[in-house]
Amino acid sequence: MQIGIHAFGEKAVTAEGVARAKAIGAEGVCLGVTGVPGTKETGVPPLDGLRDAVHRYHDAGIAVPAGYAGRFSDAMMLGDPACEEEYRRLVETLSRMASVGIRGVLFYTTPERPKDPVEEEQAFERFVAFCNRLGADAEALGIGIACHPWVSRPELIHGYRRLAEVCRRVPHRAMGITYCPGGALAGDDMHAVREQLKERIHFAHLRDQIGLYDNFEEVFPGTGDVGIPTLMRALNASGYDGLLCPEHLGPETPGRDLEAEAVAYAKDLRGS
Repeated sequence: MQIGIHAFGEKAVTAEGVARAKAIGAEGVCLGVTGVPGTKETGVPPLDGLRDAVHRYHDAGIAVPAGYAGRFSDAMMLGDPACEEEYRRLVETLSRMASVGIRGVLFYTTPERPKDPVEEEQAFERFVAFCNRLGADAEALGIGIACHPWVSRPELIHGYRRLAEVCRRVPHRAMGITYCPGGALAGDDMHAVREQLKERIHFAHLRDQIGLYDNFEEVFPGTGDVGIPTLMRALNASGYDGLLCPEHLGPETPGRDLEAEAVAYAKDLRGS
């Protein structure tokens, strides 16, 4: 398991982003490819610019095993035919990410939950169909889709229950999850999630909190309700060899770099 950080935004693809990652001891980054110049104009990162960004990290001894392709519409995730061009851009982005060695893609599953239970199940069926299609395309490219559920709002994909069903029904192992302890906010047993879906974990987060989704406080890892030390050691022992990135580390404190502290904490848990 590699310990790293999210490298998002325009600075992330520059020497400044590399310097930040190196300064805090990141072994790898989840690279936000939307920061590559030219992406906003076409919706797809130019391959030369993406390759240059990845090489900057590699030259500094920092891996780029994961990436973030940006936000995509709920309509596309629910199979709206009008979103075919958006889907084409997504697949082309995945193709370019795979070509530079990125193997896991953080993918936020954002559709709202319909109020009517019948409509909710219909929406979920459309989402499963979308995941089956995307999983097949991702598998052909050799890249994993790391679906991240809603954890702080009870939308269509709230926690890991629905994503576990997606993984059961979609045969493509490329369609998987981001393993995020934030699932505890939705009432998930994150040990059970790890064991049930360990073959589908393509990316991981490190976070901690107190409470549940309707009333919670984000805190530094190891100081909340989640039981982070046991959880992270078990994830490492399970054979997960991808990237883990800290996030939602609690209120910023003057004089502290919480991200750097979280990277060091995660390395201690894993054993450096």
